[in-house]
Amino acid sequence: RLLENVRREALERALWDDPFGVEIKVKDGVVTLTGQLDRRSLIAPAKQHVREIDGVVDVVDRLTYAFDDTVTAPGPWR
Repeated sequence: RLLENVRREALERALWDDPFGVEIKVKDGVVTLTGQLDRRSLIAPAKQHVREIDGVVDVVDRLTYAFDDTVTAPGPWR
């Protein structure tokens, strides 16, 4: 049941990402997320949404990303 909640609430509803691109394992309330999200900026919210689900006691992050959208482009050269 916790596995279903994590998949539905954290990945499908909150992040609008492909929930099948992320493997979710649950053991004794510890949720392990493994796989690749499209953007790096989605990782922190994914972990936060999972932490907020009733029954989750910890989150192990093994997520990667395809595109780093957290890096700012350098300014114009002067």
